[in-house]
Amino acid sequence: MLRMIKISLMLFAALMCLGHAINNLFNIGPAIGAVGYVLGNVEHTVYPSSFIPAITSPTLLWLSLSVIIGCELIAGALFAKGTWDMWCARDYSPAEFAASKKFAVIGAGAAMFVWFGLFQVIGGTFFQQWQTQAGWLSLEGAFIYAALPTLAVLYTVGTPDDY
Repeated sequence: MLRMIKISLMLFAALMCLGHAINNLFNIGPAIGAVGYVLGNVEHTVYPSSFIPAITSPTLLWLSLSVIIGCELIAGALFAKGTWDMWCARDYSPAEFAASKKFAVIGAGAAMFVWFGLFQVIGGTFFQQWQTQAGWLSLEGAFIYAALPTLAVLYTVGTPDDY
């Protein structure tokens, strides 16, 4: 039963990552607007100066959005591969089932790269997106996405299940 819970959690993590990427593609106009808003340091009144200059180049904004969506897709695909591998190994020995978690763990790392690295570190720290309501909401969401599929799910999946 514990293995099925772990497999289900990985499936949900895959769906979350893929769902975010697909929603970004379906809302590409607002998505590029949000990236431009954050990277352009728009409405920064608390700390009006930053050591990272505002980015307004359409090419760099599209490149940034492409990296975000691409990383979300990669994280989702890795979680999906991990889910499949764990499903196939659900009746195997504890050591074999533990080995099947490889791509699930890599997927968690990829998800952490997106929502912790890109959003929290680069967006939140370098571009100080915490200064605006829209930026703060994005940081809040990124924290939830980073905490759930990476920390909580990874912790659960990583616990021994040989009992």
